[in-house]
Amino acid sequence: APVVPLPARRPRRVAVLAAAAVLVLAGLLAFSPGIRAALLDLFRLPGARIEVEPTPSPVPMAPRALEDLVPGERVTLDRARQEASFPVAFPTALGPPDGVVLAGAGDGAVISLAWRARPGLPAAEETGYAVLLTQFRARPPEDLVKKVSEGEQVVPVVVGREQGYWVEGPHAVTLELYGAIVEDRPRLSTSSLLWTRDGVLLRLEADVSLAEALRLAGSIR
Repeated sequence: APVVPLPARRPRRVAVLAAAAVLVLAGLLAFSPGIRAALLDLFRLPGARIEVEPTPSPVPMAPRALEDLVPGERVTLDRARQEASFPVAFPTALGPPDGVVLAGAGDGAVISLAWRARPGLPAAEETGYAVLLTQFRARPPEDLVKKVSEGEQVVPVVVGREQGYWVEGPHAVTLELYGAIVEDRPRLSTSSLLWTRDGVLLRLEADVSLAEALRLAGSIR
């Protein structure tokens, strides 16, 4: 069923509904491969697809340089904004990013912003960074493929007024553009929040709670 935004004064009910949705989906996915395949269509956003697989998540790898984690070259934030055909935003709660990587240009630009660890915001074991924010123009077919194991949580959420998903725990992520795999191999991601805004897919990746991820997403300007 579609997720309908609820009044902000009822956060407890939102959490309960999201948890109930996860429990129901988890039960159905374990019940039948046919139902499982049909339910995969529920885990879609413009520009992204979340696949549930009956395999464990990969073992966390050692932290790498930012340009090894995401495709592209190191640039300044101003350069990224000049090259992209969409507004490049970031969480004002974090301040300007510590690193920026750009791949492509125009409608095909992929912008990745990174923040190092700070008090209260530890580095994720999977990436070595506290927060990664990837954004690109959302187009069909899906460009971002996230693979999670059965038993891991995929929670439907509302970010602002937009449908989104919270994927909790380590999982594999692959970036494809125009049907071609951009990253040489899937990498391991920590918990991440996915949603679209004004035709742009955003993925906020951080080893934090859902509440903190939503707070950071709410400060993106």
